[in-house]
Amino acid sequence: MTTPEADDHATQNLLEEVVATDRKFARTAVNNGVRTAQQRWIEAPLIAEALTLELVDLAHISQSAGQIAEQLRAIASAIETQNPLH
Repeated sequence: MTTPEADDHATQNLLEEVVATDRKFARTAVNNGVRTAQQRWIEAPLIAEALTLELVDLAHISQSAGQIAEQLRAIASAIETQNPLH
């Protein structure tokens, strides 16, 4: 017989595995889409615009607007840090 703590730990581990698998699948799918656009000679700013528009749509339909907005702010900060505009 397992303890409730052990069951909670096993459940948490299973959830983390599912999230990791889903994250990998989502990243692969998006990466494939970006590569397809690049192979069609679509410019990077247009690909980024399309991704952004999809993120906005996803935020509205998934009720995750706050979380997605936070991720976008972190992305913008990282891009500006890596490629200063001045």
